[in-house]
Amino acid sequence: MVDQQLAKSFESIGEEYDRYRPGFPDAAADAILPERVNAVLDLGAGTGKFTELLVERADRVIAIEPSVAMLDVLRAKLPAIETRVAGAEDIPLDRASVDAVTVAQAFHWFDRDPACAEIRRVLKPGGVLGLLWNHSDPSCAWDYACHRIATPPSVRATRRRMPRLMNCPDSSSNTSTTSPGSRRSRVRRISHAG
Repeated sequence: MVDQQLAKSFESIGEEYDRYRPGFPDAAADAILPERVNAVLDLGAGTGKFTELLVERADRVIAIEPSVAMLDVLRAKLPAIETRVAGAEDIPLDRASVDAVTVAQAFHWFDRDPACAEIRRVLKPGGVLGLLWNHSDPSCAWDYACHRIATPPSVRATRRRMPRLMNCPDSSSNTSTTSPGSRRSRVRRISHAG
């Protein structure tokens, strides 16, 4: 269950989010898209922290985000990217229209069942869903302590249940990458059989 009050708190803080939220390592994008694709959707794109890594990996990049404030920052940074204001539960794209869907640091905000149905609908057969999160480095005490303060227990619980939540019979793999500043990114790559 998504905490709607907490979710709405992100709607007006685009510039602050972009300034203070850590980015993602190139290796995370490489794990999801090891080869260039025609079209990729970054779902829950926020301010484009991960979207910017997709530009060199796809001919067409589409960013969908429900927060106008977040998309305004993304549009300023990446003016050539297609953007749409929408949620994961009603993706404004045609059936089988993208080779990959990426969700960076946002899947826990989605209403799982309708979002997964929409992701399946827009993915081409053989397409890939890439889910990723930055998380604390357990070997760094201050990073781990900050993470526990900044990450609500409901989000931590959702991340622990992620493999079960996806309920996806298709092939999947997990990868961890390290980014500068003692942050790690966890990537779950799920191939859609069609």
